[in-house]
Amino acid sequence: MKFTHPLLALCVCTVASSSSDAVAPAPPTQWQPNVNKLSGVDVSDHPRLIQSALTEFYGNGSTASAAHNASLASVEAAATQGIARAQFLLGIAHATGFWDDVPRNDAKSLVHLYFAAAADDIGANMALGYKHMMGLGVPMSCDAALRYYEVVANRAIEVREHEDSLNPVLYDQRHKRLKQQADLQHKKNQPGDADVVEYYHFSADKGDPDATLNLALLYYYGARGVTQDLRKALHFFHLAHALGVAAAATNLGHIYSRGIGVDVDYSKGFQFFQEAAHEGHAAAQNGLATMYLHGHGVKQNQGKAITLFRTAAKQGNADAFYNLGLLALQGALQPDQSPDFDAAYGYFQVAAQHGHTLSMHKVGHMTMNGIGVARSCRTALDYMKTVAERGRWEQELRRAYQAYTNGEYTTAFRQYVVLAEQGYEVAQHNAAWMLEEQLGMPPAVAHGDGTIRMYKAAAAQGNVEANLKLGDFFYYGYGTATVANHAKAMAHYVAASTKNGQASFNLGFMYEHGVGTNQDFMLAKRYYDLSLEINPEGYVPVTMALYKLSWHEALLPFQDMTPSEAAAAIAAIARRRVWQQWKSLREWTIATVAFALSFVSGVDMISLLLQADVMPETDTILIGVLVVLLTVVWTIRSRRRR
Repeated sequence: MKFTHPLLALCVCTVASSSSDAVAPAPPTQWQPNVNKLSGVDVSDHPRLIQSALTEFYGNGSTASAAHNASLASVEAAATQGIARAQFLLGIAHATGFWDDVPRNDAKSLVHLYFAAAADDIGANMALGYKHMMGLGVPMSCDAALRYYEVVANRAIEVREHEDSLNPVLYDQRHKRLKQQADLQHKKNQPGDADVVEYYHFSADKGDPDATLNLALLYYYGARGVTQDLRKALHFFHLAHALGVAAAATNLGHIYSRGIGVDVDYSKGFQFFQEAAHEGHAAAQNGLATMYLHGHGVKQNQGKAITLFRTAAKQGNADAFYNLGLLALQGALQPDQSPDFDAAYGYFQVAAQHGHTLSMHKVGHMTMNGIGVARSCRTALDYMKTVAERGRWEQELRRAYQAYTNGEYTTAFRQYVVLAEQGYEVAQHNAAWMLEEQLGMPPAVAHGDGTIRMYKAAAAQGNVEANLKLGDFFYYGYGTATVANHAKAMAHYVAASTKNGQASFNLGFMYEHGVGTNQDFMLAKRYYDLSLEINPEGYVPVTMALYKLSWHEALLPFQDMTPSEAAAAIAAIARRRVWQQWKSLREWTIATVAFALSFVSGVDMISLLLQADVMPETDTILIGVLVVLLTVVWTIRSRRRR
């Protein structure tokens, strides 16, 4: 079998960092000293205290019970020393109540988070932005949330634009959802990372160009459990290039023009970009345009650069749209060299719709300030939150998943909780799932209201499975201190019904039986049908439910009758149905015989017979007469022909 892997498409994205060259970045010395602050941990002071606090807070692979009863003395000591990260962690502990010696206290949580945010802690700024966005313990305020998220988004872009070229980072990848991974484990023949890498090596040895390219990308980014090795990556890129892969030439152009793992060589970079661009590779056209724009390896030519950017953009290259947006802001696209904000916003918006993070940042700023578009706080907030969550600190999600796969459930759970409080929807859903499965916390905590709080947080951000799960919780009364609440269950099912077949099926059942709402068979059928439309694999249960619905509706009039009354009513209905069927059959028979008679004899006798006033008890006699007449006419005609 042949494994497919999304890394095959990443060759287009590897030029993204070069596209930022359209606006010359500040020297790395302006941001390099602040790298530790970007992660929220200033390790230059009190390193032992910080390490002790982090180990204490996240646990060290101990059992859930032991970790739950552990003290946070080191974290509190670090917080008293003014260490922002410790303040942030205490704020998270008080916000959730998942740490035994730190009770849930929203007021204390906010105090710690405000102090940490004032000291530029990334996590604290995100947590406060999320709280103001959702109105959790603070007034709901789009403007306040936007200010917090803007700080983090700006920092995320700063890091990305000035990333150390010696260590390429694979940004903007989908993060693992624990429930999906657990479901996959039950399926057989699912290849693991080691299997995929082994397959790529095997296929590359056989001269497979796609496998060779994918292997190069694995070593380039250090993905799929492969240790990052730029020399091996360069080797496999050259092999793929020799096999005629245009994407490999594009990556080589990026490597040599940026000096990633090699000395900067603009001449080689230009040659590789040009080769791939001539084959119509959009990312190469964008890279070649960047070199023309800055005069790297070729004479500077802004007009040719713009032409190449537009050619790449026509093929849907997001980096090219981004670069055209930057040029529009600079006035390079106008004859009078004046900035064209409307055009710039249009270019950025197109790239943002393709998931281009740098463009999302531009759209967020322009929307926030009403530049090239009407001001919209909510739209700007959505973009800034997305950009903020794509910062380098998103790697904490990967670390949490790695801890989970290593069986370090307490550490994984706490990492997910910290990220959940910062507004990461995937972390909220994973933390809720771990609570439900009693992984990383004692059963007493797992069955508390924390599970519902985490699922509610994920559902509020559009998670369909979280809405389905909440619907089940409220339907059965699980995880709540009160009895079942069918009205709330229905509300969550409705929220998930357009994308989840199970939720639609549940709504069909509730409408059929009048659970939490008035009984409505038409709506029940509608939701059963919708369930089948969303998930065709549910054909059997949905079909059975529809048959049951038909019987349910048919038998509904008899539900308040005694058995004898119901039997009598059913017998009466049966007699009426039999008579109606006999009457229909009689009319059909008369019409058929009359038609045959008229056709054979050529005489229109049927009108006379139909106008005859015949009583119901003479029907049989009439049919017999018609048959006799038909026989006589047929006999006479036969004799005449002879």
